[in-house]
Amino acid sequence: PFSHGTLRHEKHSLQQSSDRQHRSLSGVTTWQNYFYNLFDYSPKNSDGSCVLVSLIQVMSYYDTFYNDNIIPEAYDCNQGNASSLYLAASKSPGVLRQDYPTNQTQLFYFVEDNMGWDLQMRLMWISNMIRFSGNINDYTSIALPTDRQEILHRFYNNSGNYNQAVCTMIDYSHFSGATSYEHSLAVSGFDAYVKARIDEGKPVILDLGFGNYTHYSHSVVAYHYDDYGIYVNYGQNDPDQTFLLLTPGNYCIQYATTIDFSNMGEYHSDNYISNNTYYCGCGVHEHSFQFYSQYSNTQHHRSCECGTYITENHAYNHHYRIYTTTNHKSYCACGVWKSEPHAYDHSSIFYISGHPYAPCLQCPQIVDLEGGIIPIPGSTGNQTTPNGSFVRPDGVIDLDPRDVQAYLDGLLLFSNGESI
Repeated sequence: PFSHGTLRHEKHSLQQSSDRQHRSLSGVTTWQNYFYNLFDYSPKNSDGSCVLVSLIQVMSYYDTFYNDNIIPEAYDCNQGNASSLYLAASKSPGVLRQDYPTNQTQLFYFVEDNMGWDLQMRLMWISNMIRFSGNINDYTSIALPTDRQEILHRFYNNSGNYNQAVCTMIDYSHFSGATSYEHSLAVSGFDAYVKARIDEGKPVILDLGFGNYTHYSHSVVAYHYDDYGIYVNYGQNDPDQTFLLLTPGNYCIQYATTIDFSNMGEYHSDNYISNNTYYCGCGVHEHSFQFYSQYSNTQHHRSCECGTYITENHAYNHHYRIYTTTNHKSYCACGVWKSEPHAYDHSSIFYISGHPYAPCLQCPQIVDLEGGIIPIPGSTGNQTTPNGSFVRPDGVIDLDPRDVQAYLDGLLLFSNGESI
């Protein structure tokens, strides 16, 4: 490897450069600021896992700005619903960040238990399968820079020579011991290569050595440059600081890697959420999830016209239709329904020729109350509330006026602990 520059640790606020085009989130953030704010949802960087951390950071960037399927939804993490776009952009979306054990046996079982929702554990499992066939006695959090392509190949279940994600790795390590002239050419070539990729909107993974080291030591992601040098996300959880590579200095470059996901095509993401509205990082699309389709017995998909969808649990409060004298059909917005009992406000009871009736609160049914037996409050097995609401023997719910809103909000609890 050749000596290239100094790693300077400093606080730095990025500004969008006027001479380059950047994708923005409605003018709120640049893609470079994505990396500047990528900390809380960047994987844990410890015990030699920086190769996986840098790889996942780049995957997270493309998942947010290019195709939301690059990282499956099961692994996506973000801060949730922010009160403004500026707050939404202040913590870049990514993946789960959690501590993991260093002991080989403990790490083996931790990876097995968590790789269904922790992307770092999933890629760690693949890395160990590549190097050690998953042998528990050799298990490690360390991955090799040269394994990135194979890790992605296996992660996407690609076969043969086809890859959904294509790594381009430039090897600078052969400049070790080069002449000063060759060395200077390598330095200028490296600078030009990294800056050209950044101009194209492509972050670059840099595998570095430090001081007199002639072997790989740490992996970082380069995402911005200016007259001072090249800025990198160092992979640590420090939102107030970034790192700047200066020329010349005391670190050396082993590899520079970019990843091309164009084989997967473009697909808007929903990784930014503000005021219950989902935004794609590309800045040109605000999702409107208006179209419903049943997904399973308990969930549905809510889709945008662009094809992006979110998965939600059924909510049976969209509309109601009469079903029987004691029950109505409660519909989810996706069209699925279930039978639920009529409920009425006790103060709405009226009489016709001495016969009691009450309108259901949710459907057009006029409930015939004749023959209903009012249970004794506190008796064994009765479903009652402290305010006196109760479930009749026929299942219809008699509500004290003080309980009506809680019932409509799905928050009313009866004495047996059931929420009705």
